Amino acid sequence: MRTVILRSSDGADHIVSSEAASLSRTVQSLLEELEAKEGEESPLIVPLPNVCDCTLRKVLQYCIQHTEPGTNLTGRIHVSETRRRDLEVWDRNYMLVSTDELYHLVMAAHYLNVPGLLELCCEGIANLIRGKSPQHVRQHFGLVNNFEKAEEEDIRRTNLWALVDEKELAKK
Repeated sequence: MRTVILRSSDGADHIVSSEAASLSRTVQSLLEELEAKEGEESPLIVPLPNVCDCTLRKVLQYCIQHTEPGTNLTGRIHVSETRRRDLEVWDRNYMLVSTDELYHLVMAAHYLNVPGLLELCCEGIANLIRGKSPQHVRQHFGLVNNFEKAEEEDIRRTNLWALVDEKELAKK
C-alpha cells in the first residue's frame, strides 16, 4: 500500500492509504500523474488548495469509513447487508453537522469529486429544506430574496405544483 499525503490549503498534512485517497476522483487522477513521474518508492504529496484542514479531516473520515473491499468510486458497497446497514447508520450520524459545515463539505466533495459524499451531502440539504416555506429556507441559509413582488407572484402561479403541501396531497 502506497503512502499518500494530502496537504490542505492551510498546510496540514494527512497521511492516508491510496485506497481511501482514491475515493476522490480528483486525487485519484493526481495520484496517477504523480506515480508516472515519481515512481513507486517515495510517498506522494497531493496539495489540495481549495480544502481547509477541518473540512479535509471530515472528508477523510468519510473516505476511510467507505474504504472496504468491494467499494467502488461512488462509495457504494457491494458486500454484506449488515455492512450496508452499518454504513447507513454511520452516514446518518456523519451528517449531524451545522449548516456551515455542510456547506464546506458540499464544496469539498464537489472539488475533490467524491460522488458518494456529494450525494450524501445533497440528501442532507434536501432533508433540511423539505416541507419548508421559501421564506424559511431563505432565512435558514441566509439567502436574499431578489425577486420583485410581481415576479414572485408570477413564479408562484406558474409553479403551483411546487407549493402544494405534501399533507394536502396525501389527503387526496
